[in-house]
Amino acid sequence: MARSGYAQLKDGRMFYTHDGSGEPVILLHQLGASSWVWHMVQPILARQFSVYALDMLGAGDSEKPPRADYSLETHAHNVVAFMDAMQIPTAYIVGNSVGACLTINEAGEHPDRVTRAVLIGTPPWTSQDGAQRLAQSRQNGYDANGLPKLRSLAEQKVTMPGFTEFMADQMNGVRAKSGMWAQRTMEALCNYDVPSHLSAVKCPTLVVYGDRDSIRDKEDRVAKGIAGARLHVMPAAGHSPQLERPEEVARVVADFLKQAAPQPSGAARR
Repeated sequence: MARSGYAQLKDGRMFYTHDGSGEPVILLHQLGASSWVWHMVQPILARQFSVYALDMLGAGDSEKPPRADYSLETHAHNVVAFMDAMQIPTAYIVGNSVGACLTINEAGEHPDRVTRAVLIGTPPWTSQDGAQRLAQSRQNGYDANGLPKLRSLAEQKVTMPGFTEFMADQMNGVRAKSGMWAQRTMEALCNYDVPSHLSAVKCPTLVVYGDRDSIRDKEDRVAKGIAGARLHVMPAAGHSPQLERPEEVARVVADFLKQAAPQPSGAARR
């Protein structure tokens, strides 16, 4: 059974859940979400690994310091700070969406801390792409006070077609917890030029997209930007396959973490 706790970081207390034993795996959630999104994958991976699912600062049950820096670089540094607090020298890092961007940043800036990386539903945006996405999100995603709007099941199915009414309700609850910090992190994401950071990632990397993910149009930009990266396209899945197809996600991730080896160059499809 997973246990929960808090790690005291310089910027605030970070909530986490932990299950299993063995080599450490750290799971990072998407924008406006929390460790809850991994609740079906974590116990499966825990059969082979020591698995930590984090609430990033400003999300879920972690602290929401009003004057904190919510840049992706700071979020990524806080993952390293969490590892330090928990005495984890190196780990496998698995991130979804914004969490994938944090994984990219951490692997590039702290290569001695990331053994292997799994990037699920990575936004493949340049800063120019991000400016358009930010304008759309400000219009449709947040109210006049900067708080995230509730999303109907139909709206959530646009990016996550496998969602049920229960999942949509849970995500709305999790999203509401993040308050105005969801918008601040969205702004940080849209100002983050993903392609320019990819070449710094040197560890073995698996790039995963659901075949129904609406941001999958530039998937090769991510896979080809990291030397030796593998690309796995998951059928019948959208932007958060860990909720839509948790058993398959756990299998694909575990197989990669246990069996992956660096490739000389380029990106190979699985």
